[in-house]
Amino acid sequence: MRRERPRAALRAESVIRRMFCWWPIACVTAVIAAEIIAMPFLPDPVAIHWSLTGEPDGWGPAWGTIAITAAIGYGCTAMFAAFALFDLRSANDAPRPRFLAATTWFMVGSAVPVLGTTLIRQVWQPEAPAGTVLVAALATGVAGASLAATLLPTPRRDRTAPTGERLRQWTRVTLPDLRGRQTAALCAAAAVLAVTTHILVMFDQLAWVATAILLAVIAVAAPAALVVVRVDARGVLVRSPIGVPRVRISLDEIADAEPAVVSGRFGWNARPGSSPRGVAIRAGEGILIRLAKGSTFLVATDDAEAGVAVLRAQLAAEREMHARG
Repeated sequence: MRRERPRAALRAESVIRRMFCWWPIACVTAVIAAEIIAMPFLPDPVAIHWSLTGEPDGWGPAWGTIAITAAIGYGCTAMFAAFALFDLRSANDAPRPRFLAATTWFMVGSAVPVLGTTLIRQVWQPEAPAGTVLVAALATGVAGASLAATLLPTPRRDRTAPTGERLRQWTRVTLPDLRGRQTAALCAAAAVLAVTTHILVMFDQLAWVATAILLAVIAVAAPAALVVVRVDARGVLVRSPIGVPRVRISLDEIADAEPAVVSGRFGWNARPGSSPRGVAIRAGEGILIRLAKGSTFLVATDDAEAGVAVLRAQLAAEREMHARG
């Protein structure tokens, strides 16, 4: 008898297919189509290699660049999609395809545009340096990797209380619950800026400005798109995916903790004296940390009961150590 798979796993697998397969294929295909359209207008041969100073020092046929674009784009997409689906279907308690998502979109957002932009711009600039193209490609690659890793849902299978070694450390990644319009707006803005950046690079027009704006949008949006909560022997760490903002609460500052219900999102409101003080990018389950000074800190996070269990275990171990000392 065939065992039915949980709905959460099926939804995650559907998202992974789109994010790891169909969307990267669409992006790579669009770049290849643009290269093919530009091919009749390109010089023969075209520049295919550049020195460390960004000057062209190697030439070859245009179809070679198109073939390399297809090989890198489709090859990386197929490889990382296979890895991600295997990880999701494995026996791991918490599948972690976020790294693979980031790697896939870094390649699609950097290597593929580098090839496409350096080829197409030779229609009117046959020996243009490639320095600006590389910077713009790195920016779009970082933007794509950040979005992919942030927006990818990875359900945790085991919701049982942690025991043994699992009481030593606990980490969860929390995403907003109502992400439809926000996600669409963020992805649309990043896509428009990425395309605009490479178009400006082709014409040597304000490419640095577009690149800076693209990175700024990702940096500003990251704290509202994902929160990482970590509990270990040092205490509680709450941070955004880019590292800032971040809040560190040491064990000696904590009196107790308990599961709580977060009634609504209030973002990063971590300043002392704030009400409520804490971090919540979505409503739902969370951890209420009671501080030794009498105040509280509320953080919205998935699997809050497990986080409380680990935090209480660390507090008990810390107090036992102080009692012995």
